[in-house]
Amino acid sequence: ALPISNYEKEWKKQLSKDLLMHLYWRKMLDRLSNKDWNKLIDKFSKDPLKGLLEQEDRDLGFKLALKCVIKRPDLMLYGRRLLF
Repeated sequence: ALPISNYEKEWKKQLSKDLLMHLYWRKMLDRLSNKDWNKLIDKFSKDPLKGLLEQEDRDLGFKLALKCVIKRPDLMLYGRRLLF
């Protein structure tokens, strides 16, 4: 067990990278229009993406995104809108 004096330092070290990554993804996804969301939901509700989402750890955002793009290269069209 960690001494209480190291508690804050340790939780920040362990969680801050994950929390920042999720915040980054959230900010990118906020840029999508309702029309884009509807198209993405349609794409992700069908195989092979549906199966991928059911099997993969969604906490590993970049790894999951890469696997999705490999399965459906047309998803790269959204990347430009998300990044810029």
